[in-house]
Amino acid sequence: YECLPIIRWTKNDDKDKRNPATDKITLTMLADQSPLAYALVKYSLYESLLTKMVQALPEWAANTMDGNIHGFFKLHGTRTGRWSGSDPNFFNLPKGGDPEKGMPDIPVMYVFKARKRKIYLYADISQAELRVAAHVTQEPALLRIYEQDLDYHATIASELFGVDYEEAKTNDTVRGPIKRFNFGLFYGLTPEGLARQANIPLENARDIFAKYFAKFTLVEQNLFAPTKEAIVRQGYVESLFGRLWWNTMDLNDKRQRERVFRQVINFIIQSSSSGIVNCGVRDFAAARNETYDRSKVMMVNSIYDSLVVELDEGLECE
Repeated sequence: YECLPIIRWTKNDDKDKRNPATDKITLTMLADQSPLAYALVKYSLYESLLTKMVQALPEWAANTMDGNIHGFFKLHGTRTGRWSGSDPNFFNLPKGGDPEKGMPDIPVMYVFKARKRKIYLYADISQAELRVAAHVTQEPALLRIYEQDLDYHATIASELFGVDYEEAKTNDTVRGPIKRFNFGLFYGLTPEGLARQANIPLENARDIFAKYFAKFTLVEQNLFAPTKEAIVRQGYVESLFGRLWWNTMDLNDKRQRERVFRQVINFIIQSSSSGIVNCGVRDFAAARNETYDRSKVMMVNSIYDSLVVELDEGLECE
């Protein structure tokens, strides 16, 4: 405690029993200011890589009949419909560091190799959740980004701050905070959270929120407002694919109500995005069965908005 500045406290209703926070999020926020915090975060990254990958994966491979790792995928393991997994949980594999903060970016997925005379083909839905948000809100400016194949973050930055679009594409001082805002908005990001993540003054973060909702009014009108109204009125909300999220919290309690509002906004976007991926898995299986034998083409993994297919060498061009 004596070596690091105090920027957050542990949660406790009794303020006298709170302690300075030293969790991973807090240390990451302090990494730019403190060599000690940087060293601790870096150590945590390598320790996670060691325990979850270097030591664990060979053991899983050794305990299978064919020497290949076979994880368990759970179609109903989350409320949003996203797949989850275990033994091993591919969704929790270390993702590497944050190069912007000096943390090493470790491409851990490259440790996986296809079988002999096979290759992996990776397919990803780019910005799936932002695309869903554009569809749900029907905000013309957001729809135009994908219709014209524009840079999403540079476009938003240009719209909010009046900077030239081409300049916004290359100016990370402008584009960086907006990128964090765009990806965090539908996950319950607050101005305080944006200020910490983007390392900008709180007033600037609040300005981004205010200008965004003033500029893109249909985001509030077609997503935020009706979703909050629905959970209060009927106790549940529904994704684009008909999946339901039922409320079990006390909406009379302000803290619980705000938490529910954040969760249901995220549910609408994330669950609808997951539905698209699930449809992709279904359609892939149907198309594969019509064209190729399973021994030649086989889906081996699905992580969030992506599919990984193992296929015979030479088939990738088809």
